[in-house]
Amino acid sequence: AELLSDLPTAACLLPAIALVVTELSRDDGPRWRLVTAAPLMAAAFYLRYGASLTIAVIAAVAVLGGWRSIARRPWPVVATAALGLALLAPHLAMSVAATGSALGIVRESGDAIPAQLGLVTYLTANPLTFYGTVATPLLLWGLASIAWRRDRQSVMLWSIAVGHVVVIGLTTWGHSRYLFPALILLLGLGLREAVAWVGSLSPRHARRATGAALLAVAAAWALVLSGLARQDERARASLRGVLTAAAAIRQDAAGRPCTVLGRQATQLEWYSGCRATLDLPRELLAQRRVYAVVLPAPEQPPVESFPGRHQVVLARPGLATVTRLDPERP
Repeated sequence: AELLSDLPTAACLLPAIALVVTELSRDDGPRWRLVTAAPLMAAAFYLRYGASLTIAVIAAVAVLGGWRSIARRPWPVVATAALGLALLAPHLAMSVAATGSALGIVRESGDAIPAQLGLVTYLTANPLTFYGTVATPLLLWGLASIAWRRDRQSVMLWSIAVGHVVVIGLTTWGHSRYLFPALILLLGLGLREAVAWVGSLSPRHARRATGAALLAVAAAWALVLSGLARQDERARASLRGVLTAAAAIRQDAAGRPCTVLGRQATQLEWYSGCRATLDLPRELLAQRRVYAVVLPAPEQPPVESFPGRHQVVLARPGLATVTRLDPERP
Protein backbone atom coordinates (compact mmCIF):
# COMPACT_ATOMS: atom_id res chain seq x y z
CA ALA A 1 0.00 0.00 0.00
CA GLU A 2 2.99 2.32 0.42
CA LEU A 3 4.28 1.75 -3.14
CA LEU A 4 2.35 4.67 -4.57
CA SER A 5 3.03 6.70 -7.69
CA ASP A 6 3.53 10.07 -5.98
CA LEU A 7 7.31 9.86 -5.59
CA PRO A 8 8.10 8.57 -9.12
CA THR A 9 5.76 11.22 -10.52
CA ALA A 10 7.58 13.94 -8.57
CA ALA A 11 10.89 12.50 -9.80
CA CYS A 12 9.72 13.15 -13.38
CA LEU A 13 8.19 16.57 -12.72
CA LEU A 14 11.14 18.10 -10.87
CA PRO A 15 13.73 17.86 -13.69
CA ALA A 16 11.02 19.03 -16.10
CA ILE A 17 10.44 22.08 -13.88
CA ALA A 18 14.19 22.69 -13.71
CA LEU A 19 14.40 22.65 -17.51
CA VAL A 20 11.40 24.94 -17.99
CA VAL A 21 12.51 27.49 -15.40
CA THR A 22 16.15 27.48 -16.48
CA GLU A 23 15.44 27.83 -20.19
CA LEU A 24 12.58 30.33 -19.99
CA SER A 25 14.51 32.64 -17.69
CA ARG A 26 17.27 33.15 -20.29
CA ASP A 27 17.38 36.60 -21.89
CA ASP A 28 18.43 35.17 -25.26
CA GLY A 29 15.60 32.61 -25.36
CA PRO A 30 15.35 28.90 -24.55
CA ARG A 31 17.74 26.32 -25.97
CA TRP A 32 16.62 23.13 -27.68
CA ARG A 33 17.30 21.13 -24.52
CA LEU A 34 13.87 22.40 -23.37
CA VAL A 35 12.31 19.68 -25.54
CA THR A 36 13.51 17.12 -22.97
CA ALA A 37 10.83 18.40 -20.60
CA ALA A 38 8.07 16.95 -22.81
CA PRO A 39 8.81 13.20 -22.24
CA LEU A 40 9.42 13.88 -18.55
CA MET A 41 6.00 15.48 -18.13
CA ALA A 42 4.36 12.80 -20.28
CA ALA A 43 5.92 10.12 -18.05
CA ALA A 44 4.59 11.93 -14.98
CA PHE A 45 1.11 11.98 -16.51
CA TYR A 46 1.13 8.28 -17.35
CA LEU A 47 2.36 7.45 -13.85
CA ARG A 48 -0.37 9.55 -12.24
CA TYR A 49 -3.22 11.23 -14.10
CA GLY A 50 -3.44 13.80 -11.29
CA ALA A 51 -0.11 15.18 -12.55
CA SER A 52 -2.12 16.88 -15.31
CA LEU A 53 -3.02 19.61 -12.80
CA THR A 54 0.63 20.22 -11.96
CA ILE A 55 1.56 20.23 -15.65
CA ALA A 56 -1.14 22.85 -16.26
CA VAL A 57 0.36 25.01 -13.47
CA ILE A 58 3.86 24.61 -14.96
CA ALA A 59 2.57 25.61 -18.41
CA ALA A 60 0.75 28.66 -17.05
CA VAL A 61 3.79 29.86 -15.09
CA ALA A 62 6.01 29.19 -18.11
CA VAL A 63 3.87 31.42 -20.33
CA LEU A 64 3.38 34.19 -17.77
CA GLY A 65 6.92 34.21 -16.42
CA GLY A 66 8.84 33.35 -19.56
CA TRP A 67 6.98 35.18 -22.29
CA ARG A 68 9.93 37.46 -23.07
CA SER A 69 12.20 34.45 -23.55
CA ILE A 70 9.51 32.68 -25.61
CA ALA A 71 9.07 35.72 -27.84
CA ARG A 72 12.83 35.88 -28.39
CA ARG A 73 13.07 32.23 -29.51
CA PRO A 74 9.67 30.47 -29.79
CA TRP A 75 10.53 27.32 -31.79
CA PRO A 76 11.93 25.23 -28.90
CA VAL A 77 8.72 25.96 -26.99
CA VAL A 78 6.56 25.04 -29.99
CA ALA A 79 8.53 21.80 -30.45
CA THR A 80 8.17 20.96 -26.74
CA ALA A 81 4.40 21.45 -26.84
CA ALA A 82 4.08 19.44 -30.06
CA LEU A 83 6.13 16.54 -28.68
CA GLY A 84 4.10 16.57 -25.48
CA LEU A 85 0.84 16.32 -27.42
CA ALA A 86 2.26 13.53 -29.58
CA LEU A 87 3.27 11.54 -26.48
CA LEU A 88 -0.22 11.99 -25.02
CA ALA A 89 -1.92 10.92 -28.26
CA PRO A 90 -2.21 7.21 -27.27
CA HIS A 91 -3.96 8.15 -24.04
CA LEU A 92 -6.28 10.61 -25.77
CA ALA A 93 -7.22 8.01 -28.40
CA MET A 94 -7.86 5.38 -25.74
CA SER A 95 -9.93 7.84 -23.73
CA VAL A 96 -12.10 8.71 -26.74
CA ALA A 97 -12.61 5.01 -27.48
CA ALA A 98 -13.50 4.17 -23.86
CA THR A 99 -15.48 7.22 -22.77
CA GLY A 100 -16.27 9.25 -25.89
CA SER A 101 -14.18 12.17 -24.64
CA ALA A 102 -10.47 12.93 -24.82
CA LEU A 103 -10.59 13.95 -21.16
CA GLY A 104 -12.98 11.20 -20.06
CA ILE A 105 -10.44 8.99 -18.27
CA VAL A 106 -8.90 11.96 -16.48
CA ARG A 107 -12.34 13.08 -15.31
CA GLU A 108 -13.26 9.58 -14.12
CA SER A 109 -9.96 9.23 -12.24
CA GLY A 110 -10.71 12.55 -10.55
CA ASP A 111 -14.23 11.42 -9.65
CA ALA A 112 -12.75 8.36 -7.90
CA ILE A 113 -11.36 10.65 -5.17
CA PRO A 114 -13.91 12.14 -2.74
CA ALA A 115 -14.52 15.81 -3.45
CA GLN A 116 -13.17 17.59 -0.39
CA LEU A 117 -11.42 20.92 0.07
CA GLY A 118 -7.90 19.75 0.82
CA LEU A 119 -6.64 23.33 0.93
CA VAL A 120 -8.24 23.73 4.37
CA THR A 121 -6.23 20.75 5.61
CA TYR A 122 -3.01 22.06 4.07
CA LEU A 123 -3.45 25.43 5.80
CA THR A 124 -4.80 24.31 9.19
CA ALA A 125 -3.07 20.98 9.92
CA ASN A 126 -0.28 20.90 12.48
CA PRO A 127 2.69 21.52 10.15
CA LEU A 128 5.19 19.72 12.39
CA THR A 129 3.30 16.44 12.04
CA PHE A 130 1.82 16.99 8.56
CA TYR A 131 4.98 18.24 6.82
CA GLY A 132 7.74 17.23 9.25
CA THR A 133 9.56 18.79 12.18
CA VAL A 134 12.73 19.65 10.22
CA ALA A 135 10.97 20.41 6.95
CA THR A 136 8.46 22.92 8.36
CA PRO A 137 10.91 25.77 9.17
CA LEU A 138 12.54 25.41 5.76
CA LEU A 139 9.14 25.31 4.03
CA LEU A 140 8.08 28.50 5.78
CA TRP A 141 11.43 30.11 4.93
CA GLY A 142 11.01 29.17 1.29
CA LEU A 143 7.42 30.44 1.29
CA ALA A 144 8.51 33.78 2.75
CA SER A 145 11.49 34.13 0.40
CA ILE A 146 9.29 35.73 -2.27
CA ALA A 147 9.37 38.90 -0.14
CA TRP A 148 13.05 39.52 -0.94
CA ARG A 149 13.89 37.17 -3.83
CA ARG A 150 12.47 38.68 -7.01
CA ASP A 151 14.72 37.24 -9.72
CA ARG A 152 12.86 35.46 -12.51
CA GLN A 153 13.87 31.91 -11.60
CA SER A 154 12.94 32.31 -7.93
CA VAL A 155 9.58 33.83 -8.78
CA MET A 156 8.78 31.06 -11.27
CA LEU A 157 9.76 28.28 -8.86
CA TRP A 158 7.78 29.89 -6.04
CA SER A 159 4.76 30.39 -8.31
CA ILE A 160 4.79 26.75 -9.47
CA ALA A 161 5.00 25.54 -5.87
CA VAL A 162 2.20 27.76 -4.56
CA GLY A 163 0.06 27.23 -7.66
CA HIS A 164 0.44 23.47 -7.26
CA VAL A 165 -0.72 23.63 -3.62
CA VAL A 166 -3.73 25.81 -4.48
CA VAL A 167 -4.88 23.78 -7.50
CA ILE A 168 -4.49 20.41 -5.75
CA GLY A 169 -6.04 21.80 -2.58
CA LEU A 170 -9.12 23.04 -4.44
CA THR A 171 -9.74 19.81 -6.35
CA THR A 172 -9.10 16.93 -3.96
CA TRP A 173 -8.73 16.05 -0.31
CA GLY A 174 -5.70 16.77 1.82
CA HIS A 175 -2.79 14.33 1.62
CA SER A 176 0.73 15.65 2.03
CA ARG A 177 1.95 13.14 -0.59
CA TYR A 178 -0.10 14.98 -3.23
CA LEU A 179 2.16 18.00 -2.63
CA PHE A 180 5.58 16.37 -3.10
CA PRO A 181 6.65 18.56 -6.08
CA ALA A 182 5.57 21.77 -4.32
CA LEU A 183 7.11 20.76 -0.99
CA ILE A 184 10.43 19.90 -2.61
CA LEU A 185 10.51 23.23 -4.47
CA LEU A 186 9.74 25.19 -1.30
CA LEU A 187 12.31 23.16 0.63
CA GLY A 188 14.89 24.02 -2.01
CA LEU A 189 14.07 27.72 -1.78
CA GLY A 190 14.17 27.59 2.02
CA LEU A 191 17.41 25.64 2.06
CA ARG A 192 19.03 28.25 -0.18
CA GLU A 193 18.07 30.94 2.32
CA ALA A 194 19.33 28.85 5.25
CA VAL A 195 22.69 28.28 3.57
CA ALA A 196 22.99 32.00 2.78
CA TRP A 197 22.18 32.87 6.41
CA VAL A 198 24.74 30.42 7.82
CA GLY A 199 27.31 31.80 5.38
CA SER A 200 26.76 35.29 6.76
CA LEU A 201 27.60 34.23 10.33
CA SER A 202 31.00 34.25 11.95
CA PRO A 203 32.88 30.93 11.69
CA ARG A 204 32.12 30.03 15.32
CA HIS A 205 28.40 30.77 15.05
CA ALA A 206 28.26 29.05 11.67
CA ARG A 207 29.68 25.86 13.19
CA ARG A 208 27.14 26.00 16.01
CA ALA A 209 24.25 26.53 13.60
CA THR A 210 25.45 23.66 11.42
CA GLY A 211 25.81 21.37 14.44
CA ALA A 212 22.30 22.26 15.64
CA ALA A 213 20.90 21.51 12.18
CA LEU A 214 22.66 18.13 12.05
CA LEU A 215 21.33 17.21 15.51
CA ALA A 216 17.82 18.22 14.46
CA VAL A 217 18.01 16.04 11.34
CA ALA A 218 19.38 13.07 13.31
CA ALA A 219 16.63 13.43 15.93
CA ALA A 220 13.97 13.62 13.19
CA TRP A 221 15.35 10.48 11.55
CA ALA A 222 15.22 8.64 14.89
CA LEU A 223 11.59 9.69 15.42
CA VAL A 224 10.60 8.65 11.90
CA LEU A 225 12.32 5.25 12.18
CA SER A 226 10.65 4.63 15.54
CA GLY A 227 7.26 5.55 14.10
CA LEU A 228 7.79 3.34 11.04
CA ALA A 229 8.67 0.37 13.26
CA ARG A 230 5.44 0.80 15.23
CA GLN A 231 3.44 1.30 12.05
CA ASP A 232 4.96 -1.86 10.54
CA GLU A 233 3.97 -3.86 13.60
CA ARG A 234 0.41 -2.52 13.43
CA ALA A 235 0.24 -3.39 9.73
CA ARG A 236 1.46 -6.92 10.39
CA ALA A 237 -1.09 -7.33 13.17
CA SER A 238 -3.94 -6.12 10.94
CA LEU A 239 -2.83 -8.51 8.20
CA ARG A 240 -3.03 -11.62 10.38
CA GLY A 241 -6.81 -11.75 10.03
CA VAL A 242 -6.61 -11.26 6.25
CA LEU A 243 -4.04 -14.04 5.85
CA THR A 244 -6.02 -16.42 8.05
CA ALA A 245 -9.25 -15.71 6.16
CA ALA A 246 -7.52 -16.01 2.78
CA ALA A 247 -6.01 -19.39 3.70
CA ALA A 248 -9.44 -20.71 4.74
CA ILE A 249 -10.98 -19.43 1.50
CA ARG A 250 -8.26 -21.01 -0.66
CA GLN A 251 -8.72 -24.36 1.07
CA ASP A 252 -12.52 -24.26 0.74
CA ALA A 253 -12.57 -23.03 -2.86
CA ALA A 254 -9.96 -25.60 -3.92
CA GLY A 255 -9.17 -23.74 -7.13
CA ARG A 256 -12.78 -23.15 -8.19
CA PRO A 257 -13.85 -19.66 -9.34
CA CYS A 258 -14.74 -17.54 -6.34
CA THR A 259 -15.55 -14.02 -5.22
CA VAL A 260 -14.64 -12.43 -1.90
CA LEU A 261 -16.33 -9.49 -0.23
CA GLY A 262 -14.63 -7.72 2.67
CA ARG A 263 -13.27 -4.43 3.98
CA GLN A 264 -9.65 -5.03 2.90
CA ALA A 265 -10.69 -6.03 -0.61
CA THR A 266 -7.33 -5.67 -2.36
CA GLN A 267 -5.43 -7.79 0.16
CA LEU A 268 -8.20 -10.41 0.32
CA GLU A 269 -8.24 -10.69 -3.47
CA TRP A 270 -4.45 -11.06 -3.68
CA TYR A 271 -4.00 -13.66 -0.95
CA SER A 272 -7.19 -15.71 -1.52
CA GLY A 273 -7.01 -15.91 -5.32
CA CYS A 274 -10.67 -14.87 -5.57
CA ARG A 275 -12.04 -11.87 -7.36
CA ALA A 276 -12.94 -9.09 -4.93
CA THR A 277 -16.26 -7.27 -5.17
CA LEU A 278 -17.81 -4.30 -3.43
CA ASP A 279 -21.35 -5.32 -4.36
CA LEU A 280 -23.29 -8.55 -4.03
CA PRO A 281 -25.96 -9.05 -6.69
CA ARG A 282 -28.11 -12.15 -6.03
CA GLU A 283 -27.26 -13.68 -9.42
CA LEU A 284 -23.59 -13.78 -8.46
CA LEU A 285 -24.31 -16.64 -6.03
CA ALA A 286 -25.33 -18.90 -8.90
CA GLN A 287 -22.18 -18.18 -10.90
CA ARG A 288 -19.35 -18.74 -8.43
CA ARG A 289 -18.54 -19.30 -4.78
CA VAL A 290 -18.95 -16.15 -2.73
CA TYR A 291 -17.23 -15.54 0.59
CA ALA A 292 -17.91 -12.72 3.03
CA VAL A 293 -15.09 -11.82 5.42
CA VAL A 294 -15.56 -9.99 8.73
CA LEU A 295 -12.46 -8.64 10.49
CA PRO A 296 -12.10 -6.92 13.88
CA ALA A 297 -12.27 -3.42 12.41
CA PRO A 298 -14.98 -0.81 11.70
CA GLU A 299 -17.15 -0.77 8.57
CA GLN A 300 -17.38 -4.55 8.10
CA PRO A 301 -19.89 -6.07 5.63
CA PRO A 302 -23.38 -6.80 7.08
CA VAL A 303 -23.23 -10.53 6.42
CA GLU A 304 -26.55 -11.24 8.16
CA SER A 305 -28.45 -9.30 5.48
CA PHE A 306 -26.79 -11.02 2.54
CA PRO A 307 -28.84 -13.46 0.39
CA GLY A 308 -28.19 -17.18 0.13
CA ARG A 309 -27.53 -19.94 2.63
CA HIS A 310 -24.81 -19.01 5.11
CA GLN A 311 -22.12 -21.61 5.73
CA VAL A 312 -19.43 -20.62 8.22
CA VAL A 313 -16.03 -21.62 6.86
CA LEU A 314 -13.90 -20.01 9.56
CA ALA A 315 -14.84 -18.63 12.97
CA ARG A 316 -11.93 -17.12 14.90
CA PRO A 317 -13.33 -14.45 17.26
CA GLY A 318 -11.14 -11.39 17.37
CA LEU A 319 -9.26 -12.47 14.23
CA ALA A 320 -11.54 -13.30 11.29
CA THR A 321 -14.85 -14.88 10.32
CA VAL A 322 -15.44 -16.28 6.83
CA THR A 323 -18.95 -17.12 5.63
CA ARG A 324 -19.69 -18.86 2.35
CA LEU A 325 -22.88 -17.71 0.69
CA ASP A 326 -24.46 -20.61 -1.21
CA PRO A 327 -27.45 -20.34 -3.54
CA GLU A 328 -30.75 -20.99 -1.80
CA ARG A 329 -32.29 -24.34 -2.62
CA PRO A 330 -35.57 -24.20 -4.55
